[in-house]
Amino acid sequence: MITNISKEGLALVSGYRITSADCDIYARLKPSALLGFLIQSAIDSADRMGFGFRDLKKQKLFWVLSRLTLEMKTIPQWYDEIEIETWPRDIEKILYRRDFLIRQNGVITGRATSHWLAIDRQTKKPGKIDLEDEWMFISLRDKQAIEAAPEKIQSFCSKSTDNVETCFTDFDLNGHVTSTRYLEWVMNALPADFQRQHVFEKFIVNYIRETLPGERIQTKYQWPELKTFNFEAQHQSSGNAAFRSVVVFREI
Repeated sequence: MITNISKEGLALVSGYRITSADCDIYARLKPSALLGFLIQSAIDSADRMGFGFRDLKKQKLFWVLSRLTLEMKTIPQWYDEIEIETWPRDIEKILYRRDFLIRQNGVITGRATSHWLAIDRQTKKPGKIDLEDEWMFISLRDKQAIEAAPEKIQSFCSKSTDNVETCFTDFDLNGHVTSTRYLEWVMNALPADFQRQHVFEKFIVNYIRETLPGERIQTKYQWPELKTFNFEAQHQSSGNAAFRSVVVFREI
């Protein structure tokens, strides 16, 4: 564990330059790419604190994002540069809370809060980290990007369904569909004309079950409000939900 890190040093700031690969056809930052930046910032922060991938591997655990709520005022575009500040906020039973601030030109343009689980590599059930430095996870509990906890999304009924075939590039080094891929499925389910005229201002993601190679996916979606899109990915083998998302848009 890292024992010489100060309370002030628990917040990590990372810079990102928006490339063409991060953008949609209108040169706007994609939700999945932004989520990828947040996850990478969290990884770098955990590594710096001594609770990263390699460190948890010694305890036969690995990090999994459980829920995240993000709010954006403006959406970066190709060539823009952003900074993401992240810090561990609290421990809430088996959930590890982490917050984020997104800045562009020194101005806060986005906020996010998230819950993470430490998953046992053998049982695939939530575990607890063996903490010698618990203070690192609770010292900044008063530093809040979004006060409310990451939102839980309820299931919904819908006749609008589709199927998604997973492929090799969908999977990460833990052997399950990577977190960002689900958001790409969400955006691919939206009409192109709608996306031309609208941009996201908020998204909520809930990861419920891992999706392994060979699993077939059925998706369903609905528009509870004019600019709100609900999405759910289910395992065809069981009908159980693997992922849910709500994306809120605004008109350009």
